[in-house]
Amino acid sequence: MSIGNALLNPTLVGAVCVSLYWLIVVLKVIFITPSLGKTPNIVPKEIVGGLSRVIMLPLIMGWVVLIWQVYLYSVVSMALFAWIGAIGCVVALGLTIYCWYYMGGAWRIGIDPKEKNPLVTGGPFKYSRHPIYALSMLLMLSSFLAAQTKGMFVLLCIHWALFFWEALREERHLLKMHGETYRSYMQQTNRFFPGSLCVGE
Repeated sequence: MSIGNALLNPTLVGAVCVSLYWLIVVLKVIFITPSLGKTPNIVPKEIVGGLSRVIMLPLIMGWVVLIWQVYLYSVVSMALFAWIGAIGCVVALGLTIYCWYYMGGAWRIGIDPKEKNPLVTGGPFKYSRHPIYALSMLLMLSSFLAAQTKGMFVLLCIHWALFFWEALREERHLLKMHGETYRSYMQQTNRFFPGSLCVGE
């Protein structure tokens, strides 16, 4: 395989996007921790959140390893779907970076029952209660299309189930923290993607 063909590979695009996504998460944790005086809940203080990390860590590792493995050692059978996946990965990563930027210091990756953060409802959060979760789900789906393996499909199912569950837990937490303000926001804004059937659920 020539260098040009190697670089013009949809699976490589997906692998780079996934790796950049999680590298940025690690860097954000490193840089935001000193200003908070603690980590942004990388290990949640509540038991259920801590258990979710037991699932999330191997999921992330498998996600990164599998897509790079496909790029290095396999050839995807449906190139059109692979390129659709590659484009989806780029879009998901780009929009996620914008969401992270918009959240600023309010960004967290877990629930602290004692912490009451400002409620962010503008920008991308005007159209989705959980745009970062939604975009991570899109990134996972796009990764599957770019790699097209059974292992990636299993990770896709686990990822989507886990993030849906985390979104529900976060909503219960925010209802306790912000009461009717958040309830009103829920009734006006979709859970994940704009135009979904999850408004008010």
